Amino acid sequence: MDAVLAQLRQDLARVADLGAEGRSFEELIGEIQTATNRAGLESLRAATEMLDVRASAVEVEGARLRFRGRSAKNWLTPFGVMSVERRIYAGTGTGSFAPLDARCGMEGRYMAPQTEDLVCFAAASSTPMEVEELLRKALPAAPSATAIKRAIVETSARLEQHRDDVEAAIAEQQPLRADGDAVVVSWDGCMVALRGEKRAEWKEAGVGRVSIYKDGAEAPEMIDSLLFGRMPEPGMHTLLNEVVRVVAGLRARDGIRKLAVICDGKPSIWTTASGTPELAGATHILDFYHAMEHVTAAAKTIKLGNEIQARRLVENWREKLQLEADGVDKIIRALGRYLKQGEYALEQREVIRKARKHFMNNRERMRYADYISQGLPIGSGPIESACKTVVQHRLKRSGMTWSTLGGQHVLNLRALVKSGRWDVAWARLQQMTALG
Repeated sequence: MDAVLAQLRQDLARVADLGAEGRSFEELIGEIQTATNRAGLESLRAATEMLDVRASAVEVEGARLRFRGRSAKNWLTPFGVMSVERRIYAGTGTGSFAPLDARCGMEGRYMAPQTEDLVCFAAASSTPMEVEELLRKALPAAPSATAIKRAIVETSARLEQHRDDVEAAIAEQQPLRADGDAVVVSWDGCMVALRGEKRAEWKEAGVGRVSIYKDGAEAPEMIDSLLFGRMPEPGMHTLLNEVVRVVAGLRARDGIRKLAVICDGKPSIWTTASGTPELAGATHILDFYHAMEHVTAAAKTIKLGNEIQARRLVENWREKLQLEADGVDKIIRALGRYLKQGEYALEQREVIRKARKHFMNNRERMRYADYISQGLPIGSGPIESACKTVVQHRLKRSGMTWSTLGGQHVLNLRALVKSGRWDVAWARLQQMTALG
């Protein structure tokens, strides 16, 4: 280490002298980076060598392995590529074992944990080729796109393997905030292109959100969220299991005062919400903006050709829904009167009838004045935003198609990053990897 420090002092002194000779500021930074990376690499190599076992034999899982020689392996570190000489042990009929790899958490790995952390964090938002290009600007040596793909797959597989431990770490170290007034649960789907034998097949991926809301001066304020994303599967079962585990944990921790489910009008969603024990007692809220789509369609049909009157009718019904306790009942009655009294073409009548049926089917989920008085949000905008954030911005770029497994590898990383829980999850994953 003395030699490393002496060389670093010499390199930095040389840089300082060169600075006086008219080097640009950019060149000075580059020279200092080169010097510190070289010192970091040599320091890491010296420290790593001290961790290796020097016994003639080691015992691994009850088997006695003898020293067979040394073998070099390249490790990609934040300081550059480091060639490591490791002592190799083996027994009769057994594979080889490198104690240094095990001690450093580098068994079967090329990237050092800090490098892999950076790679996977970046890959949650960018393609492997983009990550490679970025890291070539940021690191003295960058992994290839192929190595980045492998890191995504291996890290995602470890996340799936240790999901319970990772969720426990998040619940312990960075739980959803406990100073809120309501827990709001939402889930929805968005289409992704899956690789088919001849052409892409569009199927619905699932996105879930568990959010904490705090009463605000004008409207409830979302102060924390956990996001989840799953590739297409029947009934979104895995996604819903992840969501309800979080709700169950919150109930055990805090005893939730207010719990709401806000989703769109799909009957299957409400059947699931009603039949899930962890969501028992939740207030079911049909997204207000989906409701207004039906209001707007009906108003435009009723006041066909008169845009001003149509807008007035929309605003009148909007106010009734938001301000009057029986607003939904009044709109149902009004739509019924228009159907009886008006003369409409068959297609126009169907639009009004459809709107009325929608309100009748969801009457008990459209008591918006009551929800507002309770300090609950009434819109599913956050889950629609989550669909874009978690899935669409990463998996729906031009020309992209995915295998179910490949897409899930990315979503496993992305959901943690977009939830702001990546660092906690990564730290626990490293602990579990070290424990084997």
